[in-house]
Amino acid sequence: MEPEKSACIKRIFSFLSLLILLLVLPRSNLFAGEPEKLPSTKPKQMILGIGVGYGVSNNPCSGCENSDQLLSGLVLNASLGYRISPKFIIDFGPSIWIEGKDVFKNNNASERPANKRMLIAFNGYYFPSKNCPLNFKLGAGIGNLLYTPEQSRVVPDSKTFEDSEFMSGLAANFGIQYSIKISQVFEIHPSVNLWYTELSNPEISYKTYIDKSKASVTSDFRINLQFDF
Repeated sequence: MEPEKSACIKRIFSFLSLLILLLVLPRSNLFAGEPEKLPSTKPKQMILGIGVGYGVSNNPCSGCENSDQLLSGLVLNASLGYRISPKFIIDFGPSIWIEGKDVFKNNNASERPANKRMLIAFNGYYFPSKNCPLNFKLGAGIGNLLYTPEQSRVVPDSKTFEDSEFMSGLAANFGIQYSIKISQVFEIHPSVNLWYTELSNPEISYKTYIDKSKASVTSDFRINLQFDF
């Protein structure tokens, strides 16, 4: 074969080889320094929380013998939240405290249920560190107290009924939680919480069972279940 033809064939072969490399390499993502693309794992944003626990409350009654007694009962809560970032979560929902005798005892006419309390609040949660399971809650909202004395009231027609009173006011709560991650979308949070409600009501002409000079204070331990979706 003539030297000129042999050199020409080599040039054509080199050109075709270079063209193939230029077409194949970008598709195989083998350029030096180009990172391999991984599927995105965007964290879930919405959060549903439910909880149950046990709490103690003060007894803000007026003129009763056991006004300094602590009352114990069941705590229930539910909330809907949003994950702003890995360090911040906000949620909104009610927490309810029911005195134990309302739940565990059959009350007759002389043993009326004593009281129930509820807090409806916006809460913010702060997670200091990714490696620290502790986080902190601070919230504000409206709290209320439903109180019924243990003595029934007799009216002229000889009927008895519960003379219940209701008070509400601005409220705040604080909590410390410990996060236990079960899966990507489910966590368990044991927590300790404190509620404070400043009681108030309209001016009334009769003597109330609730002492307006006292606040409603409740502390509890509860287990919260958190579902991300």
